[in-house]
Parts: sequence; structure tokens; C-alpha cells
Amino acid sequence: MADHNKESGAHGGSAEESANVEAADDDDPFSENQECVEEMVFSALPAPPEDQWYHGRLERQTAEDRLRVAGEIGCYLVRESESKPGSYVLSYLGRNGLYHFQVICFFRITALCGDFYIGGRAFDTLSDLIGYYTKWSCLLKEEQLQHPIPPPEPVDDRRRVVALYPFVKMADTDELSFEKGDIFIVQNEMGDCWLWVSSQRTGEEGQVHEGLIEDLNGNIDPVESLPYFHGHITKDDAVGLLIKSGQDSYLVRPSDNSPGDYSLFFLL
Repeated sequence: MADHNKESGAHGGSAEESANVEAADDDDPFSENQECVEEMVFSALPAPPEDQWYHGRLERQTAEDRLRVAGEIGCYLVRESESKPGSYVLSYLGRNGLYHFQVICFFRITALCGDFYIGGRAFDTLSDLIGYYTKWSCLLKEEQLQHPIPPPEPVDDRRRVVALYPFVKMADTDELSFEKGDIFIVQNEMGDCWLWVSSQRTGEEGQVHEGLIEDLNGNIDPVESLPYFHGHITKDDAVGLLIKSGQDSYLVRPSDNSPGDYSLFFLL
């Protein structure tokens, strides 16, 4: 397979270059190109499912241990950086061909406005990035991502927030329009109270202001934030509201018979 990294001096580096990796997440064989984005990758880039390689927030030593246990050249995982939350680290077990020893390399991935940058290339998603270096290009000289390492147990540690109010975006901005109760996964904290998020309802990505949302945690039931949820009405009140609203209306209220469950009322 052709090495598409040859146009960049940092891509497809020599074995000696790949060996110079110190003990911090910030060290990156591609770092000399981080200030200049060379290209945006738009092609369809199939990758293994995220649950096969994403390990959540993980310390470097644990990542190294998991890769060494796997023991295959080309195995990899992606983790959230402990030293820079919101950034991600691609941890990779490669080879140093001339010296015949294995070296674990860490490539810092920077998320900015929903794009993920590595080695001067920008990707829409982490999955696109993984797909590119699995199918299309070499991470190091003649080395590609080959064997995803799944986490020992399912990971679901990304920050989630819920919309407190409806919002309509301004034209020609990266803002998202949303409804009260919409739930978002935070992809990046951009500063000045702005977050880059993905909407669980629509799948769209964009900016939301922290003043319009709050963290979704164990004390907040997302159902109670939905615009059609009515938490303190009787069954008769629910029927009255539906009749008043007319055909095809609906609402949700707490169940009288099963505490913790909900009842859906609708008028056809």
C-alpha cells in the first residue's frame, strides 16, 4: 500500500524518530506539524466500532500495560488524556525496524471545533481518524493500525449535558439549534463557556453555551427535562390536556402503578 504520508516530513518517520518518545502525553512524533493543518480528510473511512478501541480516560502506564499484554505489532487503543482532558491519545505498539525492539508511541490528538487533528490532517471524528490510518495511510513508515484493543469493560465516561431552554442558532455560525430537554455529548470544552457537542436526538455537532445547559448526572432524570413531560398532574388532568390540545397530541407523566416508570398518554 502506498504511503500517503510522504508529503509531510513528520509522517512515516524513521525508526530512530519513532523511538524518541518520552513519558508524557504531550510528546508527539507529529508535533512539528501541529501548528499547520495540511489537509482535511473527507473520504469515507470505515473503522472498527468505537467500543473496540476507545478506553475512556486512562493513565499512560495502564495503556502501556494493555498494549504489552496484547503483544501484537500494530495494536492500538484511544484514550482521553489525563493531563489534558478533552484531548485524546492514540497509544500504539509499533516496531523499530533497525534496532529490533518494540516501542509504544503516543500520538496526541487535538480536538478543535469538532475536528480531530493528528500529524497535520483533520478528521470529523475519531472513527474517521482510526479508519484513515487503518485503511489508507501509514502511521509510521510502513506501519498501520492493525489490531484494536477493546477495553476490559464497556466505557461510557463522556460528559453529558441537557438543554434547559430551547434555542435557535444564529445564521452562519457553528451554533446548534435545540429543544428543551435535548441531551448532548460534550466533545470539547472550547473556553469562554462554549462547548462543542453532538446531539443525541439529531446527531448534529456544533457549539452550545454553558448558560443554556446543565450537566446530566444521577440527580437529573432526562425524561423530566423533555417538553412533553408533566410531573405533577393527575390522570384526569392528563386526559383534559390532550382533549384541549386535539388530535395526535401526547404527553408523558409518572406512572401511578409502577413508581419510577412512566405512562404515555396520547389522543388519536
